[in-house]
Amino acid sequence: MIHHPTKHPSTTTFGQYLKNRQAWWFLVFYLLGLTSSVQAETRENWNYESRFTAEGFKASGKSGTYAYDPHVWVYTTAFAKRFGMPEKWIDDSLKGAEALAYRVDRTYYIKQCGYFGDMKKCRTPIACMLDLYIPSSANLPWNTELRYDSRYGKKSVRALTTNEPSSIYKRITKRGTHLLGAKFGLDLVGIVYGKDKRSSIGSYTIAEYEIGLYRNLDYISGATSCAFQRVKDAEVRINQPVFRENGSVNVSKSYNKIAHKIEIPNSFMDRVESYAEKEYEPHSLAKDLENNLQQKGK
Repeated sequence: MIHHPTKHPSTTTFGQYLKNRQAWWFLVFYLLGLTSSVQAETRENWNYESRFTAEGFKASGKSGTYAYDPHVWVYTTAFAKRFGMPEKWIDDSLKGAEALAYRVDRTYYIKQCGYFGDMKKCRTPIACMLDLYIPSSANLPWNTELRYDSRYGKKSVRALTTNEPSSIYKRITKRGTHLLGAKFGLDLVGIVYGKDKRSSIGSYTIAEYEIGLYRNLDYISGATSCAFQRVKDAEVRINQPVFRENGSVNVSKSYNKIAHKIEIPNSFMDRVESYAEKEYEPHSLAKDLENNLQQKGK
């Protein structure tokens, strides 16, 4: 006898099929929505307070250690919104830059010895660094085709003695100006201050730059005189170089050719001065000299 397989009617009706499909899509959209809400929550917590302050770090539910930001900041409203910065440092009277950040840096220079006539007396000079965040639309007069360059690090290189010019030396001397620091990325950068802007604290030595760090934003980090901490009505000036026939830069003729300037709010300078009293003054050369004289007087 031949047994034929019995055909069982389908247990899934068309209506049930639709319900199952709807349930499946509902589950997909639910999971996508859940993922989006988690991402939104993470993005919301990813800001300055959650990364660099104790209160924000704890409120975000994190544990362990958090980073310390050594900078004094000032920036525009647009910059604060774009990069999750606190509202308390917004000052829209800042002109020519989206943001500035100031710090004292004890790692930029190498330790030097022989202070106060004592060959064993060593100290590491303090660098007073000012970072500039300038809109790319400013079209700064860059003297290089390199999008990024830096002098940070490479400290062991300074111990090498040779007559061979390094690649960085070739880059910063090709313009022929006598201001060593100003030739790195830009030829002439300085800071003036006072109501009439006739006082100067000297050149601004570029240590690092990146053209187009973010969309429509250039970044420059440089060392300036620590006298910057005590001035008011300050202005950063980037000069348009005037060239001689041999291709070198005529510094005196370039001085009055301002390609771009940054007007620095006094609210920022007030906070820089307060910061310097804690972070710079106790470790300054003047303080070390005072301590040295006191020790000799004992």
